[in-house]
Amino acid sequence: MFRLARQEQFAIGALVLLLAAVIVGFTVRRRPEARGFPVESGVNTGASGAVKDTEDAAAPGAAVTVHVTGAVESPGVYRLPLGARINDAVEKAKPTDAADLSKLNLAARLEDGEKIIVPAYESLPRVIPREPAGAEDAEEDAATVDLNSATQAELETLPGIGPARAKSIIDYRAEHPFRRVEDVMKVPGIGPGIFARIQDRIVVH
Repeated sequence: MFRLARQEQFAIGALVLLLAAVIVGFTVRRRPEARGFPVESGVNTGASGAVKDTEDAAAPGAAVTVHVTGAVESPGVYRLPLGARINDAVEKAKPTDAADLSKLNLAARLEDGEKIIVPAYESLPRVIPREPAGAEDAEEDAATVDLNSATQAELETLPGIGPARAKSIIDYRAEHPFRRVEDVMKVPGIGPGIFARIQDRIVVH
């Protein structure tokens, strides 16, 4: 009986050791180190434990290339991060004072290969100031008129002399040629007031 009891104890002990060995082996196989995959450390995670997206973690080529031209100081090709806006590209190219940004949707996302033309304000008509009368105009204004030979049009250039008075001067001189400038006051409708205005512009030859 005693010998049988010891054999049973040895059998139970051997079974326990075998079971322990099986458990240990299974645990070792489950560990990453045992499979040749080292455990990474220092991974940047958020509060939820998920890996955060960073610029360094972005996939290669996660950018767009655009061409900016128009009313900018530095037109050219620019490479910006994926998801950038038109405003980002325009700011890179430095818009000029003439740039009319109101015609662009600055909030729109950029597309790879896109060409952005920054418009300028429409040109306003340039006001050219009137130049003062030149020497020729001054000479023309100061030109004298011969009462005996001036045409209707030439007489009408005199201050206060319209078509009717010019015709009256021509009709008068046909019968009474002028001998002096004061004789013009003998023409009907021309008195001292008119004469005072034209005396520096008339001559008699």
